[in-house]
Amino acid sequence: MSPAHSRERELTQRLAEAEATIEALLSGQVDAVVDVQSHTPVLLAKAQAALRESEERYRRILETTKEGVWLTDGSGATTFMNRSMREILGCNGNACHGMRHSDFVEETDRPRLERYLAAPSATALDIQLRRGNGELVWVEFHTAPSVNHDGVVDGVLAMVTDVSERRHILDALRTAEERMRFALSFANIGIWDQDYKTGRLQWSEILEAQFGIPRGSFEGTAEAYSRLIHPEDRSEVSATIASAMQTGGEFRIRHRVVHPNGSTRVLAGSAIVLLDERGQPLRAVGIVQDVTERENLELQYQHSQKMEAVGQLAGGVAHDFNNILCV
Repeated sequence: MSPAHSRERELTQRLAEAEATIEALLSGQVDAVVDVQSHTPVLLAKAQAALRESEERYRRILETTKEGVWLTDGSGATTFMNRSMREILGCNGNACHGMRHSDFVEETDRPRLERYLAAPSATALDIQLRRGNGELVWVEFHTAPSVNHDGVVDGVLAMVTDVSERRHILDALRTAEERMRFALSFANIGIWDQDYKTGRLQWSEILEAQFGIPRGSFEGTAEAYSRLIHPEDRSEVSATIASAMQTGGEFRIRHRVVHPNGSTRVLAGSAIVLLDERGQPLRAVGIVQDVTERENLELQYQHSQKMEAVGQLAGGVAHDFNNILCV
């Protein structure tokens, strides 16, 4: 056997022995491996140092993460909170150790929280917790069973996120949407939203009513929209939209629609086309109003103005004719 092969075999054997030794240490079969020269448990010391380093690394991660980490034992008592969790609840030091989740929840919410904790799942739970100063804070719970070294569930691990700011934003958006919905409904304004990437065209319920179709029956395509336009107006509307898709920006449309009952209505609106970085149409949004009555009033006004002008002209002619007769 060549020296190189002997050396390779020796290294392979030493590696196998090292792996076996490490496995024995981890499994608890041996307590330490003593160095023959220094007579010290070298591997155990290194393992302990590595364990301490690993524990310190995970401790730093837990204490610097923005997520709250909340660990309770089998009885529901708190055994650990990281810094973020203590800040969420307003707990100083270990003041909250031993307390239960329900100690921080309003009485009306306790049954819901207890049901959630009894069957941890991937589903999040939004709930309010009461901080030490009495202030309520919205949080999002994610839980999982806490398992010990023997594989036995011995508590609950909860990851908790402060979502107060997000809730405030959502509440403000909801309020704004309700106000906008009321204003649009009061003014009888329909809304449409075209996604050119998917081809999906969304209509509001008011817009469906303006076209005389049942709520929720619009097919959601540009072709379906075109079929509902008065045949004599389709080409002009199509040309206007096609031009806006090329240039982007705002445009106005006006066309007639024939309702199932045979009545003809006039719709008018404004819209805007948004282009992507390549100049391709990305999205378009618009509003529509039924201007039938307004146009009828305008026509009536124009007719009355014409009749008034004719009346004035006729009066002038009669006056002139009367002067001629008196001469």
